[in-house]
Amino acid sequence: DGIAGSKTLSKIKTVISDSSSSSNSSSSNSSSGNAADLGTSFTAKITYDAAKKNLSIYEESGKNNVKLYDQTTSPAQQWKFEKQSDGTYKITNVKYKQCMTVAGGSSKDGTNVQLAADNGSSSQRWKLEAKGTGKYIFRPACASATTAVLDVCGGAKKAGTNIQIYSYNGTVAQEFSINKIAGDTTTEK
Repeated sequence: DGIAGSKTLSKIKTVISDSSSSSNSSSSNSSSGNAADLGTSFTAKITYDAAKKNLSIYEESGKNNVKLYDQTTSPAQQWKFEKQSDGTYKITNVKYKQCMTVAGGSSKDGTNVQLAADNGSSSQRWKLEAKGTGKYIFRPACASATTAVLDVCGGAKKAGTNIQIYSYNGTVAQEFSINKIAGDTTTEK
């Protein structure tokens, strides 16, 4: 009885150990946050807290590129979030009235994030995943078959740093806070 019980206990420990190590290894390759429901429509700033900078628009040779910038009250740093029927959010820049878009709808590491006119595509829809720390991961719907998420290029902290998508790696370069703007009159949850 003692030997059989010991073998059973050993098997149970192995199963628990195997399931723990598989969940630990997967967490390093994909975000494990829960889908966030922040309301149906609101305006907010998206902040990269590691640098205390906001996602903003830089006008470069006729294209509007998403980059880090020192925090200001500019509408170029304000984003309107509108929840879609599939639970993703369309995120539109307040100043330019265009959507945060993954260039070309690509899911490749290093693909640029920019503004484009709303075309209803998955390159303009974002799943927000709560990290449980007040921060969120932004997963583009066009990259749902990969682990690509919104990312600060190289984890840099200086103004002008480009925003891209990159495979989830668990670093702070992929975590952002969403700071709703006081006085916003759009519908909130």
